[in-house]
Amino acid sequence: MTVEDKKGAKASVRYWTPEENDALLEMYRNGVTLRAISQQLGVDYGRVRTRVGYLGLSRSSAEHREQLGYGRRWTASELAILQTNYATTSMDQMVALLPGRTKGQIYHTAFRLSLSKAKPEPRPKSEFPVRRWTLEEDAILRKMYLNGALIERIAERLNISVHRVRYRVETLSLSRDLAKLVAKPMTACEESILRDMSGTLNATEIRAFLMPRRTVEEILEMAHFIGVPLRR
Repeated sequence: MTVEDKKGAKASVRYWTPEENDALLEMYRNGVTLRAISQQLGVDYGRVRTRVGYLGLSRSSAEHREQLGYGRRWTASELAILQTNYATTSMDQMVALLPGRTKGQIYHTAFRLSLSKAKPEPRPKSEFPVRRWTLEEDAILRKMYLNGALIERIAERLNISVHRVRYRVETLSLSRDLAKLVAKPMTACEESILRDMSGTLNATEIRAFLMPRRTVEEILEMAHFIGVPLRR
């Protein structure tokens, strides 16, 4: 597979973000159905089901039915409170407004009533002008990157954020052979670790707990190669 093919494959795959993982865990543990979780997160039902299995989550049928509130009907006043406040009120506040109802019951009933959270207002555009790359900076970036310099070192040299350097590398379609930058090829297990832990651990912690035979520099390079943002 060529570098271009890999980039095309990466662009077509949507990975779980740390925020989506946290929301999935909270809703699942509170008894929300997979269909409701799929609706709330805007993620395909099959991907939600696969993620639940990957994370090793489970719950008994009896516990699930109890969390969803089966056996106790919602009163008219409860439904009115839910319909009036759900879109703009946090879940913790909804639990306070509906004594005796769990977050799972609230999520599930809101889903049945086709209620959803209000979308936040878009952030205003910055008043500050965008700093554009100069020809000299592009030349330094090309030379350092193709000679194997770490993204962090390039960012320090140019006094530019790591995020902007990574984005510029992609914009310029720069590529280099990972085999020349790491002692041995990256395994499928290592790639899975980097994709799943990038939002939770930094490179130093991943090396200490999960990949002790790799250097921090190798971990950073592998993460960059597969398009995963990772802090040192």
